[in-house]
Amino acid sequence: MSPASPYNLWANPPQDAQITISCLMPNSILITLEVISSAVLSQVKEELWEEARKFPLQGLLKEQSSYNFMCVNCMAERETLIDESRRLCDVKPFYNLLKVVEREGDKAEETLNTKIGQLIGKGLHDFDSLKSLEVNEFRWRMKDMVSAIKREREEISALDRIKQQYPCDMAESDDLPMYLAPKLPDGIMDVNMQLENTETCFSFSIAHTATPFQLITMALQRNAHLLGQYPIDENIGCGHVLKVSGRQEYLIGEFPLSRFLYVRNTLTKEEKPSFVVVDSQNVVLEAVSDATSSSSSVVLDSEAVKRNSRNSFPTLRKKQSLLSWNVDSPFSFRVESISLLNTSESEVGIQAGIFHGGRSLCEPRKTQAKIYANGECTWNEELTFDLKVRDLPRAARLCLVVYSLSKMCKGAKGSRRTFKDVENEMYINQLAWANTTIFDYEGFLKTGSFTLYMWTYAEDVQNEEIMNPLGTVVSNPNVEHATALTLAFTKCQDNKLVQYPKMEEICAAAANFRDDLSDDSGMSSLASLNGDTSSLSGFSIASTASINSLNSINSMNSITSASSMSSKRSNGSAMFYITEQLRYTAERDPLHEMHEDERRFLWSLRYQISQQVPNLLPKLLLCIEWNDYKETAEMLSLLPKWPKLPPARALELLDFAYADAGVRSYAIECVRQVSDDELLLYLLQLVQALKHESYLECDLVNFLIVRALRNRKIGHFLFWHLRAEMHVPAVAVRFGLMLEAYCRGAPDHMKIFSRQLAALNRLQETSEMARQKKEGRDKLKQLVQESLKQNHFYEALSDLLCPLDPALRCRRIRVEKCKTMDSKMRPLWAVFENDDPSGNDIYFIFKHGDDLRQDMLTLQMIRIMDRLWKQAGLDLRMNPYGCISTGHRVGLIEVVLDADTIANIQKEKGVTKVTATFERGSLLAWLKDHNPSESALNKAIEQFSLSCAGYCVATYVLGIADRHSDNIMVKKNGQLFHIDFGHILGHFKEKFGIRRERVPFVLTHDFEHVITKGQTKKGSGPGRFEAFQNNCEQAFLVLRRHGSFIISLLAMMISTGLPELSCEKDLNYLRETMVLDLSEQEALRHFRSQFEEAKKNSWKTSINWTIHNLASDNRQ
Repeated sequence: MSPASPYNLWANPPQDAQITISCLMPNSILITLEVISSAVLSQVKEELWEEARKFPLQGLLKEQSSYNFMCVNCMAERETLIDESRRLCDVKPFYNLLKVVEREGDKAEETLNTKIGQLIGKGLHDFDSLKSLEVNEFRWRMKDMVSAIKREREEISALDRIKQQYPCDMAESDDLPMYLAPKLPDGIMDVNMQLENTETCFSFSIAHTATPFQLITMALQRNAHLLGQYPIDENIGCGHVLKVSGRQEYLIGEFPLSRFLYVRNTLTKEEKPSFVVVDSQNVVLEAVSDATSSSSSVVLDSEAVKRNSRNSFPTLRKKQSLLSWNVDSPFSFRVESISLLNTSESEVGIQAGIFHGGRSLCEPRKTQAKIYANGECTWNEELTFDLKVRDLPRAARLCLVVYSLSKMCKGAKGSRRTFKDVENEMYINQLAWANTTIFDYEGFLKTGSFTLYMWTYAEDVQNEEIMNPLGTVVSNPNVEHATALTLAFTKCQDNKLVQYPKMEEICAAAANFRDDLSDDSGMSSLASLNGDTSSLSGFSIASTASINSLNSINSMNSITSASSMSSKRSNGSAMFYITEQLRYTAERDPLHEMHEDERRFLWSLRYQISQQVPNLLPKLLLCIEWNDYKETAEMLSLLPKWPKLPPARALELLDFAYADAGVRSYAIECVRQVSDDELLLYLLQLVQALKHESYLECDLVNFLIVRALRNRKIGHFLFWHLRAEMHVPAVAVRFGLMLEAYCRGAPDHMKIFSRQLAALNRLQETSEMARQKKEGRDKLKQLVQESLKQNHFYEALSDLLCPLDPALRCRRIRVEKCKTMDSKMRPLWAVFENDDPSGNDIYFIFKHGDDLRQDMLTLQMIRIMDRLWKQAGLDLRMNPYGCISTGHRVGLIEVVLDADTIANIQKEKGVTKVTATFERGSLLAWLKDHNPSESALNKAIEQFSLSCAGYCVATYVLGIADRHSDNIMVKKNGQLFHIDFGHILGHFKEKFGIRRERVPFVLTHDFEHVITKGQTKKGSGPGRFEAFQNNCEQAFLVLRRHGSFIISLLAMMISTGLPELSCEKDLNYLRETMVLDLSEQEALRHFRSQFEEAKKNSWKTSINWTIHNLASDNRQ
């Protein structure tokens, strides 16, 4: 092209000149942009997508990575611009015209998308059909992140890849725990060793501090010695790894053997750890790269260029925006109309409120009541709040409820859906609700009209508020039948977009605001009291002495003529008082309601708290007035400098009460360094915490996906926790997107999940068939086995990892051992052959029709209690068996072998069903049958006593109900454990209004008979029982010291939807059982009284068990 041509806009342009380019979008919209000539294409695309938001049909656009630019280049040829790191001045598009075209289809990518959709139970086209910019951006960001992790995986060694794929849990330190030391005299332990693909076995006595490599070397050297292979190579162990017998777990690293949890758990059971020496080249590892990665690598690399340059290239939205803190006008929006409302009432209204973390930020507003007719109702009414835009926190949400008005109460008695409007003497009946964020995912105040599809109220919603601030901010996806509410947010000043400040802007503003927040000194707050403690009426002083101390301090402060020494003493005493009170406050449980005076007092001491009692942060955050932008800025600016909390403490900050993204990011920073084993322990709560996030992309999502991709075991359980709730509309999009991201990062793991899903589907079909049959037990067993023998069933039930425990590989199903159980839902007793010849068969129960989420939660809490006890030196031989929910009312439960129920034992050893529960010797006689020697019997009794103590305390604290004799089991080695946790937190069963269980926990006379070995008045019997009671008391005190932590974990599960854990009131039972308002000595006296009551009234339990035994026959 001639330089003189009028169409040659690139003839000698000045460097970084401002130019205008025109872009033809795939939705046929032509957009012009003002950019600099040296801008790279990725920057132009970023700018273009921001500008496209202002135009119609923007919802038709896919994620940016789905498109390329096309232009006519300087050679007069069409060119598709694949490399987006090129600059405009180098491309020189003809007439500054760019066309946006969709990338050519990738067959491998399409196949992968189909497989992911089938696996997660939601087609990926459903995400495309949402036409959501937030969804699209989240997806390509996740693609970028998992691509980086896959590249990272390519660079690590083979041993590290084995550790990621077959992780073996480890303790946090090398120190041997107190409960384990007595089992290792002189620090020596015995281990069994086997060489791969041989029958060669050895037994070694080795120091527990030896490393896996040292043990491998010893085994191979001994084998070489036996075979006469001389000289023996000193490096004979190189290239081998240590595998746990029967499990796909490998002990790798220069760590003591006793640090691995498998070794600790085996030694605790007084068994020998068993290992197999394996050639590392024989360990099956996932492919370093997959067939789909190469096709997308160019896309992701170019996308990485764009994100690296994002901060240096401000978008049009940012340049044309206004900080929300500069907007002094009140927040308002317009209610336009509603349709598809399911009501027979003619008069309806709408109430709106602004909330943050469940707390209301201002008075709610109501529309005028309107007549609902012909399926719709129109308002066009502006609602203005007494809250300025500048005071809106980033995570503020607008909560709306549609209600009908009537003169009569239409709800059932005690219904939580009907409220009395005293002013108008009318009854308000909630019909539908919806929540939405006020700022969008990029921090801009929402503008324009949009429609919210509302949710109906379930009958069991435990919410005393007319609005539902803890509900999801996601619209109901059932748009064809859901109530549709149309709103309009108006633009603020000069039609500019309003953006919430970034973190650096917040910190800069906080420094300027600090002069206005002049209450920084806790000492000045104390001095201002002038001897009057009434203003601290809400601040529970530890004792009368503390109050007297405070009065004397204030008196000293009021004497201006005191010497400097007296002044220093006064200030020192005041600071000591402040510190003590802060520590006292930090120990209170999370449910403690602080008064206004106490909140303001704590807020004034925020600097002292950060330095002296940083663990008080969760309570300090509850003191903030989030509707004051200056206080908000002050707190958020303190977080980067706040000392890191222990991970267990930081989990509380992910609860619904802590909505701010900065607070939640701080919590993730605290949790980031947690070990894989501890992360697995809290994974259930972390998945539920996702429901409290306001936007798709957040630090919690990124943290979970990254940790899952770096540890296959975490990935396994994260997948199933998410997959199990894909039927819940409110979380299906978020959880589905996370599952998609994980599957893209772990394509080999997808194959394993597909095998597991196919097996679960076949088991579900068999279970449904068995449930429909009315046959007897033997005939039903035959029908089940015939079903499982079908070729397509047998094939699906072979060669898969056990969903309960991914370290177990099932070779094939053992049809001859499978059967149905006698309970109502006909669960399947399934048995699989272990793929490892050195391992035992794998047993589990498949349940369909029962909700296992509450069992999962209870067993997790028992597992955490066991961990707390072991940290305190108490090994109470707990048995929190495996349990996992894999879908809606579908899941698996681990079978504990060599165990029987108390009911069956009593029936076997008793004379009659009526008298069996009252006979003292049944349990002890059963244990003697299975432990014939005196030493074996003594060990069994010790196991029984320790485990009985643990479960007495655990069931008491958690309020586990329905403790009949078929829900308590005993192993042949004496270990007692509880099963079936359908009722918790004090929801005890009643019959004709009479509570069936009237003891704090189960401690029957036959339990006492085993604990004392039948010696009640002489010998060692009384001493044994005193030791048992002491274990109970110590276990109770340990849990009580961690009472706030236990309550916090359960509080995070309120969003699960469990009927017995649906609101904070359900947690009050824990406060009552742990008596957190008492001193430790007072709490111990209280527990002793409960212990005596359980022992004294054990006959009531026996009567209850007798009635149960007569009504059931559950022997399998």
